[in-house]
Amino acid sequence: MMGLKVMAAMVGMTGLARTDNLITLGVPLSLCCLFRSSGRTPETGKSMGWLAVTGASALAVMSPWFIWNLSSFGSILQVSGQVKFYSHGIYGSLKTDWSSISGVFKSLVYPAAAPVIWPTRWLLGEEFQPPRLSIIVMFLLACGVLIPLVCARRSIISRLRAANSTFLIACALVLMFLHTLVLGFVFRSYETWYALPYFAYLCLIVGVSLPTFLTDPAVPRWLRKPFPIVAAALFATVLALGICRFPWQPDRLEKGWGSEINAVTLRYPQGAVVGAFHAGVISWVASPHKNIKVTNLDCFVNNVTFAAVKRSAYLEYVINTVDVMAENPKGAAMYLTDDGVDSLQTVFRKWERHSLLVRER
Repeated sequence: MMGLKVMAAMVGMTGLARTDNLITLGVPLSLCCLFRSSGRTPETGKSMGWLAVTGASALAVMSPWFIWNLSSFGSILQVSGQVKFYSHGIYGSLKTDWSSISGVFKSLVYPAAAPVIWPTRWLLGEEFQPPRLSIIVMFLLACGVLIPLVCARRSIISRLRAANSTFLIACALVLMFLHTLVLGFVFRSYETWYALPYFAYLCLIVGVSLPTFLTDPAVPRWLRKPFPIVAAALFATVLALGICRFPWQPDRLEKGWGSEINAVTLRYPQGAVVGAFHAGVISWVASPHKNIKVTNLDCFVNNVTFAAVKRSAYLEYVINTVDVMAENPKGAAMYLTDDGVDSLQTVFRKWERHSLLVRER
């Protein structure tokens, strides 16, 4: 009982770090509680009691976050999740188009394959371009995973049953299904880093199945022998591409924004609001300046801006609130029509000798 309480507390703490961890860890934990007996038939009453204890412990850890969200914003669902239902222009949006055959195909296939499509496009530098090389690489990756599993499927299934590993594989498959269903078809938004737990589940399945594949006499020798070498080379290539693509920020962040924030401080001694669609770095640089407030305009961490979106007052909110735009107003196209974006570009003009735009008074 104490072990499950500790595990549930850990689930709650990971949920505080990122709320979708409640699904990532909570689902397998719940399944373990239900099927914890040595046999395959759960002791329903006792298992439900264990599940209730672990769930209550996890919720107790998460409760300060839920209570604060509810009291501050009227909902326990954080704004970064809600905003995806209001915009199809945000990063990672999976657009819907039922007007043509190709549109229907993309509307169904892209969400279903999002955990593979988006990371592959990111690794190959085709994140914001039409996928070309990515399609070939995804096909090869699919073959590399599916061919061994299909060739040794009977042996793998029989040995997994004998080794009591079926439950482990089932957990991974259920989580992969829920991951794709919720993010791809409910939220219809998939960002590259979402794929990390998905690939963890996939590695679990391959790792458990691989020894059986390599020792199964029914699998052709020409397929068994080179597979570990090819798999290792593939892993090394993906790792190298990931390292090259990751923005390591070799220079200090204030080199990019420090002088600009200093200029805002001098121009607006009574205080100013700087608007940005990617506000993290700018907020950090501006934090020592007490007269500068940075507001997030993509709504992912700004409930006030999101409230303006819900009442169709986003344009008025930006014009009346923001003094300085740190990024191109075209970023507002995620919530505004072309006319609305043109209005912003009319109000905010380029600040001479600076990369910022200032509101004309």
